[in-house]
Amino acid sequence: MQTMMRAVISVVVGFLLMWPLGSLYGLVNWPTFQLWGLMHGGFFSAWPTLSIFTFLALGYVRPFTRVEDTPLLILGLVWGMLLTGFLGMGAHLSASASYGLLLITAAIVAVLSVFARHGLGLPLLVLKSHIWRHD
Repeated sequence: MQTMMRAVISVVVGFLLMWPLGSLYGLVNWPTFQLWGLMHGGFFSAWPTLSIFTFLALGYVRPFTRVEDTPLLILGLVWGMLLTGFLGMGAHLSASASYGLLLITAAIVAVLSVFARHGLGLPLLVLKSHIWRHD
């Protein structure tokens, strides 16, 4: 029952977190997750990512148990969201910038995986939003 309640809270809070995310991205003029982008398809990758983020963050609240590697998974999710936002610019990025972002992603995932107890979960979470957005 506790896990079900945590999942429901995560889905609702993940949905509500799209407004501050859209405002932040709009404020700094980043693509993909600004309010217009969220209304036109960006929520398909933002909502699940924010829900997973909320699920992990709820582990720091006393009645809920913490998932292993919570801080590393949260860092992976945040980078995955930034990666999706930057790669969403598409035509505005050069090929070398796109490959550079993917190289940085590989380095981040490698470093995080070294410290993780279950290293395979990190690459999947980091790349999750990019795959869902650009499949």
